[in-house]
Amino acid sequence: MRALRRIGFRRIPVRRPSDKEGLHYMALKAPGVEVDALAVLIDHNRREDQPIDFEPDPDLAACEGGET
Repeated sequence: MRALRRIGFRRIPVRRPSDKEGLHYMALKAPGVEVDALAVLIDHNRREDQPIDFEPDPDLAACEGGET
């Protein structure tokens, strides 16, 4: 995770209640470009026929100091 963060990836602050393990959803955003990462994640999961039952990740603040 540290290597991904160093090259610009940031966590999407969501989780799925059905996740049995701590999955981290991350996105790479170009500087100065506004992207709704959650909308992209939901669109990807729909195309791949995966669940889209995302909810805010309450553990994000504890894991990364609230930084996304």
